[in-house]
Amino acid sequence: MSKWGVTLGALVWVLGDGYRLEQPVGEGSSAMVFTARDPEGARVAIKVGRSIEARGLEKLSHEAEVMRSLAAHPSVLPLLAQGVLDAPLCGLPPGAPWLASPFHAGGTLTAWCRREAVTWSMVGGILRQVLCGLTHVHARGWLHLDLKPSNVFLGDDSGHPRAVLGDLGIARRRDTRPRQKTTSGTPAYMAPERFSGDWDRTGPATDLYALGAVSWRLVTGSRPLRASTLDEWRVVHEALMPAAFVPRFGVPEGLEDWLRRLLAKDPSDRYSEAPAALCALDALSGVEGELGMAGEQGTSTDGPGATLVAA
Repeated sequence: MSKWGVTLGALVWVLGDGYRLEQPVGEGSSAMVFTARDPEGARVAIKVGRSIEARGLEKLSHEAEVMRSLAAHPSVLPLLAQGVLDAPLCGLPPGAPWLASPFHAGGTLTAWCRREAVTWSMVGGILRQVLCGLTHVHARGWLHLDLKPSNVFLGDDSGHPRAVLGDLGIARRRDTRPRQKTTSGTPAYMAPERFSGDWDRTGPATDLYALGAVSWRLVTGSRPLRASTLDEWRVVHEALMPAAFVPRFGVPEGLEDWLRRLLAKDPSDRYSEAPAALCALDALSGVEGELGMAGEQGTSTDGPGATLVAA
């Protein structure tokens, strides 16, 4: 029996379009996630909303809309199908909405923040894919607004997995303004302008700030800033600079400057768009269009100018 108090096992839980549920594997405040099989037998993930109230239905409907509009990019999670439950399931009510997407055996980027035996080659490759995903999201007119390790899915558990951006539930159009100022997201990764709900200063650079916080944690093993409450997070993001940069492995010279620019307090001091940040990241490795391999001792090079700084 799982920690959710249920083992579906031989029970037949078949959703619309022939998707057959297997096991619950995760949960959040607004949804549960199950593994399942599609009609052809391929493994997929099913996200089921907890609420059948208007707000809950609207949230997953909005996420499905974003996923459909971002289809056909290898670094963005696609939508396979959607529907509603026709019977209660694990405490979820009939009528609860669900979304189907590809299953990622590597889990999320969260585990990589603690993973040992990590090299710049591994991390740099993941960051490049995330930036490619952000480039696509922004080019299609959206802002992610909740980029964090648990929202980056990995294709497998190898040293060089495919990284995919997911959980687009609070994504917003770049060219629209909310009816009122709102604060939403994950405080540890929110840019200063998100705390004030300042939509005029919210743009691609807002997602790049979150990427800076994710990248810092991947490289150092710690968040760039620390706090506990929402008010504390607001203060540290608005007023405090990141801690000393101490990488866990050899990194390219100039990586700290790249990270600190992403984490600039003023959006105008960050890279303005994801492609600019991506080009700067590629330049650190001294190669064009693809990251170089990092040497374990931090003394080798992988291309012109790709000197690694020892941890």
